[in-house]
Amino acid sequence: MDRNRKDDQKPIRVAILDSGVDATHPDISLALETKQIAAYKGFPESLNPLQDKHGHGTHGASVLMKTAPNATLYVARMVDDKGEISEKNDYLNTVKVTIANMWINYFRQYPGQSNNMWKLFRSLGE
Repeated sequence: MDRNRKDDQKPIRVAILDSGVDATHPDISLALETKQIAAYKGFPESLNPLQDKHGHGTHGASVLMKTAPNATLYVARMVDDKGEISEKNDYLNTVKVTIANMWINYFRQYPGQSNNMWKLFRSLGE
């Protein structure tokens, strides 16, 4: 995401599909204030996307913002406090994004959850 992108190019939108982000983290707090994080949602809605119990989503988002400072982020908290993805979700209402960043290692740790992730990826492409 080059700072020299032309104004007429579509902005890059990146979805962080992870454990949410910690709103008290300095990078995240600033991104929320400046609207670099444009939207956030829990899947299901009972998950607060601004409370990252694992720290993984916060780390991923802060690294991405440093390496792609002009990208707009959309945060989806999909992992509950136990590290599981709920089957009760609202994936079809996700925002259309250019890139989806997720916790790839999650499939190895929770193999039974991969079906839920594939449902989400299919919905992003529609």
